[in-house]
Amino acid sequence: MYRIALISDDQSFSYEVDGKEVKDYQQFRKDYISFVLQNIDFFPHYSLYQTIEYFAKLSGIDMNMDKARELLDKVQLNNDMHQNVMTLSLGEKQRLLIVCALIKQPSLLILDEPTASLDEDNERMVFKILKNLADEGIAVVIASHSDMAQEYADNIYIIENTHLKLIKGELDTKPLLKTKSHNMSSAFLKDYAIHYMRSYRFIYVFLILLLTLFLLSGSMFNLLVDYAKDNSLEVLQGQFDNKLIITSD
Repeated sequence: MYRIALISDDQSFSYEVDGKEVKDYQQFRKDYISFVLQNIDFFPHYSLYQTIEYFAKLSGIDMNMDKARELLDKVQLNNDMHQNVMTLSLGEKQRLLIVCALIKQPSLLILDEPTASLDEDNERMVFKILKNLADEGIAVVIASHSDMAQEYADNIYIIENTHLKLIKGELDTKPLLKTKSHNMSSAFLKDYAIHYMRSYRFIYVFLILLLTLFLLSGSMFNLLVDYAKDNSLEVLQGQFDNKLIITSD
């Protein structure tokens, strides 16, 4: 799966698409491949729309509410776009992951055990969604232990003696690449910082107050030290007034 997604550290293989060998793996992956990992990991302070907007900026794509709603409709996610992602159910989070993967309109969508933690109803919904995406022209590759996956797959492979063995279907010779390259924007870093600070405003106010208190305490401490030093010098000076001090010199 990592080789297919071009994220494998192992480079001892060749990669051909539409009869041509791919040379720049990083650029090809960025332009044409989306990967949905098994673990669900979103920024906890983001809403649905902020999450979609973030991934859009990561791919250098302009996003708005209408486009986001269109993507959510593709996966039958009718939630309020201002809802926090951490309040979504497991099935809804999985579908949001698919939305994030679809933002850059990939030619190849790869999913690692996309229904592993879902109940039967949510599992069937996810497979139906992926089947619809495949019918729209996206090449969908799934690694799954689910028997239900076989109901929806056009081709089924098993791994046998370190080799892939086709047990259902046939190789598709239709051209794969359809999308255009997108330039990655660094604006998402700025926006992420702004969203983070807005979401955790209380923490930053607390830290500012804490820093202010620390500075005031430091100033008071310095004043006390200076006062004690001056007072000690006055006492010492008084002890030596009108006295003759003889040294060994």
